[in-house]
Amino acid sequence: MIMNLEKIVPSPYFRSYWVQQNITDMKEYSSAVSDLFRSKQEYREERVLLKRAAGSASASDQSDDVTDLVRLVPEGTGFYQAEGCPSIESCLDPLETSLLTPQLAAAPAGQLAPQAQLTSGETGATSDLETRIDQKPEQGATDSKSSSALKTILRTNQVSSILQVRSTERRDKNGVFVNIHSAVALAGSSDWDEVDARRALAEFVRPILTASQLGVGWRQMNGYYELDGLRTLSMAVRGKYLLISDDEALINGMLANMNRKVDLKPAEFVAGFDHRRERQNFVRLAAVVDRPDGNGSGGVGPERQPQFFSENIASLSSTLSGISSEKIVVRNAGDRLLQTVTYEWSH
Repeated sequence: MIMNLEKIVPSPYFRSYWVQQNITDMKEYSSAVSDLFRSKQEYREERVLLKRAAGSASASDQSDDVTDLVRLVPEGTGFYQAEGCPSIESCLDPLETSLLTPQLAAAPAGQLAPQAQLTSGETGATSDLETRIDQKPEQGATDSKSSSALKTILRTNQVSSILQVRSTERRDKNGVFVNIHSAVALAGSSDWDEVDARRALAEFVRPILTASQLGVGWRQMNGYYELDGLRTLSMAVRGKYLLISDDEALINGMLANMNRKVDLKPAEFVAGFDHRRERQNFVRLAAVVDRPDGNGSGGVGPERQPQFFSENIASLSSTLSGISSEKIVVRNAGDRLLQTVTYEWSH
């Protein structure tokens, strides 16, 4: 398939129906070529995006760090993503939102006109007397002072790439709730100072955990450190790699792969998703998410609208149950961008 992006991208139809919504990024390319290779075990799509203006290829050391981080991915991981860090914020943001201070973020700006709510004008509910309606909600517990130490060590060590790992393989002890566990690995330009890293991490999470120092001390485990309070947070330093996780199995899995070899050419982005492993846990989690909005009468007639996550998205996952996993590798070749997307089929 050959695409003339110079004609496609300005089209209003492209702007309306392009799912990724990265219209500005697509303006960088003049054309694209995609080849599909099929076998019984996999479908492999090879894409070449030609740039309007030839640029320099990615720095080889950064690309090497990205592919080197892939070897740390533990066995049985549901999702992983390794990429370069062009700025401190691009490394700090996933570390903060997935591990250090996970919390509800502001809703993204809507693209559809709001619906009129024909009510009697009441605000709030009698069952919710704790939520104030005369004050703006807090935007987060961390402040610039608590994050400055972490930003300093990230800047000092010149972090080049980051690996994010997530998994829902195990449920809680009661077997009821599905827990999403995360881990992050940062590759620096030199060896990390373990004492400074522990101090910066503890200072970052302290405002949301305690008004004093309770629960933000570190205790040494078998090969790593973890907080001594109720909050699960582990960290380890191995040379130029800083590992942080909220799950014992994930950080042990990354530590066990330190000497692992991966046959992968230098790349600026590598990601993978294990659909077969995560599918059932996703359906279970989606059912819990949709339950408050469920139809209390249990109606099944034509008036009933299907639940978005537990029925619409879950049915899409069921339709694609034959796809076992997906992997994406992106390489920068200067005047063109090379993308390889591989879908593996269940046997």
